[in-house]
Order: sequence, then C-alpha cells, then structure tokens
Amino acid sequence: MKKLCLALLVLVGLAAATSGVRADTDEPLVTDRPDITESSRVVGSWRWQIETSAQRSQFKLDPVDTQTWSIPTLFRFGLGSKLELRFTSDLYSTTNFQVAGSDAERTSGFAPIALGLKWHIWAGGERTLAPSLGFLLHVKLPSGSNVFKLRNPESSAVLAADWA
Repeated sequence: MKKLCLALLVLVGLAAATSGVRADTDEPLVTDRPDITESSRVVGSWRWQIETSAQRSQFKLDPVDTQTWSIPTLFRFGLGSKLELRFTSDLYSTTNFQVAGSDAERTSGFAPIALGLKWHIWAGGERTLAPSLGFLLHVKLPSGSNVFKLRNPESSAVLAADWA
C-alpha cells in the first residue's frame, strides 16, 4: 500500500513538473472531476491526464457531527483512441467525529485505490440529439489504512452519456 501511494505521489509530481508542456492537438481537454462527474470521452491515444482537488464533506444529524477532508485524485492514461486506463483514490483522508457534549475524535489515513477502464463506445453527433456514450468499469482494491481500509474488493460499472 505504501509503495502504491508513493507511486501516485510520484505521478502527481511528474504532472506538476510537466504542466507547462503542451500537446500538439486541437482536441479540447475533457475532464472527469474525481468523485463529481464522468464524461463519456477518453483522453486520447498515449496521452495522460491527472485530475485532483481538495474535498470537504459534512454530515450533521443531532447529536452527531462528522466532517471529512480528502484529496480525490484521478490518473488517466489513453491506451488508444477509444480506451483509457484509470487509477483513482481519495489518497489521504481525515475525519472528525463528534457527539454533542463529548470531545471530538479524529482519524486519518490512506484511502483505498481503484483501478479501472473507460471505453468510448460511440461519439454521437453534433447535428443530432444522439449522445456520446462511454462505459466505465472500476475495481476498488483491498487497500487503505485505519478506518478507511477496504477489506474486500468492490466494483462499479457506469454508462456515461453527454451531448456536445
């Protein structure tokens, strides 16, 4: 797990170091925004893209108040014009849990990592109402630490549709 997290940090570092490099393409940048939305399109053949952010969520139902901070990150690598390989994780999370009238408890740790594929099924058409379609398949691996540790693999399948 530590080696995988170190590899992800190296990838983020490489992305930061090469952020000024421009690909020779007229294609628009299409983002998936980790944990927010998924597009149907892939990054393109032999291209890579890293998407990351800071996320705060809060759940409050008296007398319990829970706040979580995480770093959703997605690494995308194009295996062809219609297929991409994906690595995604919340990387590192911190949760503050408090019951009214008691001291807050804080837990931090590494989040599970998921491996996936995206297949751009159909491009749709600009002059029709037909959407662009993509199929995403992810497997969340038994990984992570502390309360964030995943003990058994989990999978997800998504059909993404969008219009130009």
